[in-house]
Amino acid sequence: MKLTDLPQEILIEILKISDAKSILRCRSTCRLLYKICKDAPELEYAIELAMDGIRLKDDDWTGWNQLTGDRAEGLWPPHPRIRLRSRSIWLRQTAGKSASLGFLILQQETLAIVHLKYSSIGIGGIQVKHFAMDPTQDLLVVLEDNESRLHIRSISVNETHPLAARGTLEFEDGVVFRSAGLQVALNVIGLFVGSEGILSQGDIAFTDARLLIWNWKTGVLIYDSRYAGQTLGTHISSFCFLDGGSYVLASEDQQGALCLYSFDPSSPSLSTPTLCAVLCLPSIEMSFTLTLHPSPISAGHSETSTFYSPPESHMMILSACYLVAPSLGPSTNYNLFVHKRTLLNYINRFHHQESAGMSGPLPNMNMDWKSWGEMNTRFMKVPSNKSYACVYGQRVAFSSRDNSIEVVNFNMPSSNSISDMASNFRLRDEMSSEHPQDVFGRLPYYSTTCSFAEHFFNYVMDAERIVGLKCFATTGLEWPEVRRLTVTEEMEEKASEKVA
Repeated sequence: MKLTDLPQEILIEILKISDAKSILRCRSTCRLLYKICKDAPELEYAIELAMDGIRLKDDDWTGWNQLTGDRAEGLWPPHPRIRLRSRSIWLRQTAGKSASLGFLILQQETLAIVHLKYSSIGIGGIQVKHFAMDPTQDLLVVLEDNESRLHIRSISVNETHPLAARGTLEFEDGVVFRSAGLQVALNVIGLFVGSEGILSQGDIAFTDARLLIWNWKTGVLIYDSRYAGQTLGTHISSFCFLDGGSYVLASEDQQGALCLYSFDPSSPSLSTPTLCAVLCLPSIEMSFTLTLHPSPISAGHSETSTFYSPPESHMMILSACYLVAPSLGPSTNYNLFVHKRTLLNYINRFHHQESAGMSGPLPNMNMDWKSWGEMNTRFMKVPSNKSYACVYGQRVAFSSRDNSIEVVNFNMPSSNSISDMASNFRLRDEMSSEHPQDVFGRLPYYSTTCSFAEHFFNYVMDAERIVGLKCFATTGLEWPEVRRLTVTEEMEEKASEKVA
């Protein structure tokens, strides 16, 4: 029996559970399937949404119904670390022998303030070096300061997460690292420790970078670069998850490159990820540093939104600081923007070639800049009066010293939508070069700028709003003390009408 022998109603139901690429492939096989897909509005709608880089929400947000304001406090702690994930803003404080984490639930009209003190949840007295979270899974991961332990916590009940087989994940570390990057992607946690200089007998020796990946539900350490026979070396500077089964490393070796890896998130023991592709950056005759800025990956979606941007449509930002001799002027900073789907396509291509039975080194695994970068990326120079603020989905925000914020959107709308936009929208779809050696990028985007009468210390955003953080300087503090979080009407109106 052939697929086309099935009744049309059944064929439509089968195609409805397929992704847009599968629908397009089916539509191109024969006239019957083409007509079925063309005449079914729900299938055409799925294709249109995929072209716009969004999807319909098909599941509910979990974990927030249990959150209450029982532990409410009016003042924020000093030394904040700010992060926005969907409807929450988290702040970190490290002082003395205790640490606290607080967050805001950003509701439609009010801000419910909830403050969590870690000295009251059974692991009291710890200092928080870093944290990561996924509110849609009710998940909070805390890395202890000066300790090689991760704590897997539930946000709603402030205890060990009920889906975690182990509430504490430990790892061996020979030195006390000063900084670390922690990320969550669906069922996995990634901890990246960069190369650090250690003074030994008058000389400085640099440690190798290290990456550890756990499945937080099973408690299994999937990968540890120290013991997997795959030492990262000192040239690996940054790490970013692409999805729950792949990641990218930024390499500062030679001209620089993005190294793409895949791994099995359900591996029962230590395993070695597969290097799928190396995407080289433009060759340049000066020193540089590279830093990746990931967009958050959530397992669920906001209950208030009808659509969401899938992780593969999110933007990844690579910050490149080119260092020149002091006599030649100051260093220059650039941002490289690329969709995650561009990187995932190379990983999928590798596994497709692998499944086809090709042996030996696969072709096109090492890509030079012109073969992958010009059509799929955009280089932008960072002006001296602007700084990177945040990235969410396909939008990136930059703050300015003149009390304004520029939002750059790489989710290009239809031509009709562009014609209806306000006059302050700027569309950039031409080839341009802001790189010091005339490196071109063609990735289209549009942007808008919002100005405000008052100054905001920082900005964060989610799918529905832009949030300005108001700070008031306090004498004697290294950082301003955070007093309140403000969502201004002006910002909400402009963000929702012109950016979202």
